[in-house]
Amino acid sequence: MNPLKVPLSDLNAELDGDIDVFLCSVSFEDRCRSVADSIDPCRVGHVLIAENENHIDLHGDNAGYLQGRFSSRFDPVMLDTSKPLKTADSLEAALRKWVGDKHKRVVVDITTFTREALLILFRLLHDRFPQADVRYVYARAAEFDPGAPKEEKWLSKGVEEVRSVLGYPGELLPSRRLHLIVLVGLEHERATELIRAYEPSMISLGYAQQAEGDLDPDKLGFNRVSAVFGAADRFTFERHDPLHVKAVIEERVASHKDSNVVIAPMNTKASTLGAALVAMDNPEVQLCYAQASVYNYRNYSKPGDHAYVLRLPNVPPVR
Repeated sequence: MNPLKVPLSDLNAELDGDIDVFLCSVSFEDRCRSVADSIDPCRVGHVLIAENENHIDLHGDNAGYLQGRFSSRFDPVMLDTSKPLKTADSLEAALRKWVGDKHKRVVVDITTFTREALLILFRLLHDRFPQADVRYVYARAAEFDPGAPKEEKWLSKGVEEVRSVLGYPGELLPSRRLHLIVLVGLEHERATELIRAYEPSMISLGYAQQAEGDLDPDKLGFNRVSAVFGAADRFTFERHDPLHVKAVIEERVASHKDSNVVIAPMNTKASTLGAALVAMDNPEVQLCYAQASVYNYRNYSKPGDHAYVLRLPNVPPVR
């Protein structure tokens, strides 16, 4: 169950056997090509290429590139970062058509989905398509905001809206205090605005330990959020291990019993899946998302040469 780190050059061999459905997301990041370029198209039965239609003008030729990579064996899946219901409906319709209730092998490139879209997709695959054999792949960045000094790196600015994530509403009682758990990353401004929007009674701030090279700005982001909310509890987690993230968050939840719990996963996509596992195991827990106002689409990331492959255990669906 541990995350497997593999060179992108070895990814095709690691994902041995045929792939019935490959699901990926168009982005302004060239990293949206990394996993697709590492998989032999002849092994893939069908491809679902998701794209946020309200950001199409930012994506350059990446949609056309991915479509050309897989010839005619693809369906476009149109999402919208400001309309989670549209995102959920589009994903479910595409999965129902190509995955259905069969035991199909599915590979999901989670690299450039928004965290909200990824959480919605993860819930759909778990609840509606439990027969599928799903592997999640994340292409690591060599550097975020490449070339910028660590103190000046940024990925997004401003917050349009803070909302609960569709499929993870939680059960919040007005009589209880609010415990907000935030997995902090580089986007300190976004995290700070989210915390202020909730005005929680208790805050737990998580930092991803064992930072890797150019990802060290995560620590700077964490320190900046900590400086604003000095009374917050602090904890660490392993950024690419969803099961470790799940265990650590559950410890934080247990330390503040009889509180409403809201989790804001704002670090890696793997840690985001760890937060999802917590909420799926405990329906009282809510997941939230802060929609960014602006992204650093001109200089977001530099593609790396490794990927993480994740296979997650089935969590019994909540009835």
